[in-house]
Amino acid sequence: MEIKIDVKMLDFGLNTINVVGPNDKIIDTYYGILTKTGKFFLTEESGDLCFFEDWDADFTAFHLEEMGVELNIEQLELLNKIQKACAGNSSAPVNNFLFRNPKSPLFGQSIEYFYDFFEEKITINNLFLLCCAKQNRRS
Repeated sequence: MEIKIDVKMLDFGLNTINVVGPNDKIIDTYYGILTKTGKFFLTEESGDLCFFEDWDADFTAFHLEEMGVELNIEQLELLNKIQKACAGNSSAPVNNFLFRNPKSPLFGQSIEYFYDFFEEKITINNLFLLCCAKQNRRS
């Protein structure tokens, strides 16, 4: 039986990998984050990371580094506040939550402020993955 791997790039970072068998039937599907250093982290379909028992600021910094992103202390502190505020809000689109929810440290700000503050080093999509992963570890 011939098995081939079909990789579909959804975004830089978030990928779908299909294991395809005879008659191009998909046998199994894996989701993951491909880093700039070539490492692949398995995720749930939603983007939630499948592993890592303890989540903390050090891991956030490590994960961002794997994605090719280096943040300064102020940026990491704000990211940590955003992650804490996002806990329990996975059903809401993260960009709506970030700027419209009074619990968010970015309440009343704009997406332009977000990109300026983070010097365009991190995208809303990256942030969504990080917030989901942190929240997933709490449940």
